[in-house]
Amino acid sequence: MSAPASATLRFPGCAVRVESDDPAVLAELARLWPFACTPAVTPPGAARRAAPIRPARREAAAEPPTFRLVATRGGLAVHRPDVPGTAPSRPLPAAALLPVLERTIQQLLTERVADRLLLHAAAVGLRGGAVLLPAPSGSGKTTLAAALVRGGAAYLTDELTVLAAHDGDERVEPFPKALSLKDGSLPLFPGLPTTAAGAPGERVHHLAPDDLRHGCAACEALPVAAVLLPHYRPDAPHPAAIAPLTAGETFLALFEAAANLPLHKQAGVDRLLALARRYPGARLTFRDLEAAVAAVLAHDG
Repeated sequence: MSAPASATLRFPGCAVRVESDDPAVLAELARLWPFACTPAVTPPGAARRAAPIRPARREAAAEPPTFRLVATRGGLAVHRPDVPGTAPSRPLPAAALLPVLERTIQQLLTERVADRLLLHAAAVGLRGGAVLLPAPSGSGKTTLAAALVRGGAAYLTDELTVLAAHDGDERVEPFPKALSLKDGSLPLFPGLPTTAAGAPGERVHHLAPDDLRHGCAACEALPVAAVLLPHYRPDAPHPAAIAPLTAGETFLALFEAAANLPLHKQAGVDRLLALARRYPGARLTFRDLEAAVAAVLAHDG
């Protein structure tokens, strides 16, 4: 029996090697993580426009640990160099394999990336600065980010924001994975090529950034310029409305969105406090996507 094909994702702090006997898994992996993926065969149309986030200089001499994920039609097994043995999952239906694989990779990042703060947030570039969109799943942050990018904003990320400290400021580094749109958002972006993954009711549609707008992915880190908390409400009284938040409310939102704060401890909390004090945020409540885009573009931060 021939060895399974593989692809490697390289991130600061760790690398993830994925092996699979299903070529479709690796093809979709390259579509999901084009900026970090080095597959044996790059699928047609896989963009490599944005530079990957790079480890700090102090890590340059050390090869990061590699986590080996074996994704087969029978399930997913995780081989971790820092944990003896193998932790296999239960058998997975084909539709569930990619979502579980994606969540597993992101979990490894939150455990290993210690020199950057990771936030559960979308981020886009406007007027030379990064607009953070921290919010829990289902709040409309990916849909809003996609609409902003379609309208001309630079694409940074749709759900995992990478913050790097730089001369006392916070910069958002590009993490331009494929956007993950839910069923309800798909009609808002007609005619775009997407691939579906997940069981009915939990399905997501992956949209490559270049298919949304060619060349939209940011190529360099952008300084934080604003923090907006999106909240989609079909029964909202106005198509879109922005209400200012205090620095304390902004900090609480950033704290709740922090994905790897245990790695940073008090230093990470201090960074979030400084960010909230410098850029008190606002809450964007909307029921109409185009009105929400207009409100963000008109917002002065």
